[in-house]
Amino acid sequence: MSQFFTMCVTALRRFNLVLVGMAVALVSVIGGCYDGVITFTNGNASVRIFNGQTKSAAMTVEIDTQLQIASLANGTVSEQFSLSSGLYHSFFCQSTTDSTTLGIIANQRYMFADNAKYTMVVHGLDFTDFVKPVLDSSVSPFPSKAAIRIINATDTSICNVFVDTIKINDKPADIQTATRLFAAPPGIYTITTYNSYSNAEIDHRSVNLVADRCYNLIIYDAVGKSGVLQKVAFLDIN
Repeated sequence: MSQFFTMCVTALRRFNLVLVGMAVALVSVIGGCYDGVITFTNGNASVRIFNGQTKSAAMTVEIDTQLQIASLANGTVSEQFSLSSGLYHSFFCQSTTDSTTLGIIANQRYMFADNAKYTMVVHGLDFTDFVKPVLDSSVSPFPSKAAIRIINATDTSICNVFVDTIKINDKPADIQTATRLFAAPPGIYTITTYNSYSNAEIDHRSVNLVADRCYNLIIYDAVGKSGVLQKVAFLDIN
């Protein structure tokens, strides 16, 4: 019996250590993504939506059955709007040219934190949906540097991003995912995005990165003359 009791105590201690480790990891992740303690009661969140899907040239967005956006074109981002935190909100996106069930683009429910900013990206070719909402940082976590998050909303392209000749992401940005924030020096630089499979250039542009500010680099699908291609939007999230 004594041996059994000792085994149980040892197992319980190990379980507690695992829980503590998970809690520390969670705090570390939250601390790297957003300032302060995250709460979900009696507040408001600021949300904006980027249209990166190609099922329809534009879409409407209803939130909690009320029309929020009458028409959001592919490759554009909405104005920020406020939603109450701590409650689930339903998001329904529909093609502006097809009101049947075939024109439904996304139908999901999400909850948001108090006084937080979010970027939501709709992706997809034939099968469309939201990329998981991204909790935007208000200030760069890197002292005296800018911060860039890569949101890859494409269905087929795993990507790398360079600031001048320096690759900022430690591993290729996978499809339909958002990376952590990466440090970038302030100043005017050329940001180039490549398809990591083919090493083909997707986009390059000159940007002025400001110290202590955060940016979202969104890679998305668009319809071109020769079919679906990839484009990039670069958003200041402050």
